[in-house]
Amino acid sequence: MRVALDVRPMQVESQYRGVGTYVRELLMQYLKRSREVILFAWPEMPIGLDPQILSMCRVLETPKTSSMPWSKSFGYKRDGQENKEFFAGLAQNADIIHFTDPQDIRFGFPWEDVGVPRVITVHDLMTITNADHIFHGINIVKRQVVKQLYKSYVEHYKDVDGIITVSQFTESVLRNVIKSGLPTVKAIWNGISDRYVLPYVAQVDEYRLQRKLPAKFILHVGTLLGNKNVEALLKATAPMCPWPFVFAGPYSEEEKNYLASKYPQQKIFWLGYVDKNELPMLYAAAYIFAFPSLMEGFGLPILDAMAVGTPVVCSNAASMPEVVGNAAVMFNPNNLNDIRNAIYGVMNNENMRMQMRTRGLERAQHLSWRRTAETTWIAYEAFVEEYQRSRRRKQMNLR
Repeated sequence: MRVALDVRPMQVESQYRGVGTYVRELLMQYLKRSREVILFAWPEMPIGLDPQILSMCRVLETPKTSSMPWSKSFGYKRDGQENKEFFAGLAQNADIIHFTDPQDIRFGFPWEDVGVPRVITVHDLMTITNADHIFHGINIVKRQVVKQLYKSYVEHYKDVDGIITVSQFTESVLRNVIKSGLPTVKAIWNGISDRYVLPYVAQVDEYRLQRKLPAKFILHVGTLLGNKNVEALLKATAPMCPWPFVFAGPYSEEEKNYLASKYPQQKIFWLGYVDKNELPMLYAAAYIFAFPSLMEGFGLPILDAMAVGTPVVCSNAASMPEVVGNAAVMFNPNNLNDIRNAIYGVMNNENMRMQMRTRGLERAQHLSWRRTAETTWIAYEAFVEEYQRSRRRKQMNLR
């Protein structure tokens, strides 16, 4: 079976987020098992994948996009309507087409049959369910317009031939947003990269010295505001937490300055974006990983922290209970007392930390990208079989 994989998320900022990890890890696992994969991408834009990986694949370029401002905001209409010919040609070289980030309206997918099944991965639906947090930087009128724009796009999810969600929670949200008419939906969990292995204590100590990090700290990885709810950590432990915070991620200077000025007594180390190859050691160096997010489609950082034995304290909302099982201490992300009690409870109880470390490592063993890729490939086969059956039924009805 030949799969056409959408790597356009690796050409924009999503390559640094969970979507980028998803695309990269799926592709790497496919290539390790000599799967037949064709990549499709925008022309004249670099692809955020290792050159060695790209050299192993055939890359087909979509038609050049318009330079008009509307093109970025309404890419889904462009790809859905005007690029059908490209995708029909792509279907001549593949048995299935996998669109890896349909929630980004710059991408899009064909809304009509192109000759092979069109499968999409839905990571979350926060642009609809949590628009106030996602688009907190724009006024309420524009926010409603953007929300409706995304909702009109999501309605086209009914037009594809199969849907993969990254958690059962995301599947339930999808079914709540689109009440009927959805194709087959398969929930397939994300996994842990092969880079995440338990390091030696001496390696961790050396890393802390190199990075000039404190001996004990609370780590958060990701953006800072919006649905990530990081301010709640600082507010719950104000005026000053006994352990410093370390924030790593693609946050803006504006976000950094806002939190630094509002909570001047909290000791914060600002690392900015940390390379994916360094992240496992950063997680391992932390004494607690805190994740107060209000909404996640999956929550990869939680899994990454558990994989290197770092105790996790996280929200009891959205997909997070599904991901952590019994391996984390959870709190209500809207209750500051609950957050404070959870943080300090773990901070002041070494036995609890050791138990969480053991449970986290056990939990992480069950979730790997190899499992994700194998399960996804099996789903491809099922989607192709279902698509072919459907076409045969339609042909019989036309006779």
